[in-house]
Amino acid sequence: MTEPLLLMSPSGSRDRSGVVTPTVVGAVSVVAGQYGQAWKMDSTSEYLTVVATNHLAATLGTVLIRGSFQTSAGAQYIGVSLGASPNRFYVGRRSDTTGGLTVQTGSGVGVAGTVIPADTSVVIAVTYNIATTSYRALLNGAFSHVGVFGGTVVAASGLITMGGIAGTDYDVTIESAAFFNEVLADAEISRIAALATSWTWDNLQPVVGPTQAQRNHARNLKRKADIVKLAIIMGGSQ
Repeated sequence: MTEPLLLMSPSGSRDRSGVVTPTVVGAVSVVAGQYGQAWKMDSTSEYLTVVATNHLAATLGTVLIRGSFQTSAGAQYIGVSLGASPNRFYVGRRSDTTGGLTVQTGSGVGVAGTVIPADTSVVIAVTYNIATTSYRALLNGAFSHVGVFGGTVVAASGLITMGGIAGTDYDVTIESAAFFNEVLADAEISRIAALATSWTWDNLQPVVGPTQAQRNHARNLKRKADIVKLAIIMGGSQ
């Protein structure tokens, strides 16, 4: 796993080069989330944008979003729009699918999966691969469903938009969103989803253990230290 391309959060957004400042459109407010601050958007004229260049992978990738959907009628899409139509997908909770996690891609029809509870912080993950024109959706680190993109998967140009989508009843909060240029393994998605703290650039980094060479080196150092200790003990007993 590599580091993210982009982390968006009201507590601080950044990419691999440093600080990023999303453009705020409309009356987006900042409220308390589960583990820190969250953006609140409750109309289709409230959203945030960030340029997609260097922040979005066109061929394959993963988008992770921590947020909540409020109790109201209608479809409530978080609305991650990746480039211009049809190169985009929407992620949300749809009342006409009994609150199921829905990913609608391009001109394709959304497929509903696991039910998303209202007024509850959740972590949604979508991985995509242009080679197979498919996506995989997970809720709180657990598999939800797979689907096929309608049209091109994503466009690595234009804007990443998070916010209101015309024609939907919209009331969501978003604590964080992270974008990767690889398909994360389910185990890594589960690790991030289970983080009981705000997402930061550091805790989204891959968890990498020592290499075999490093383990061997540490073992050799311990053996040498043990030999020295033994020699001291034996010398003192004479």
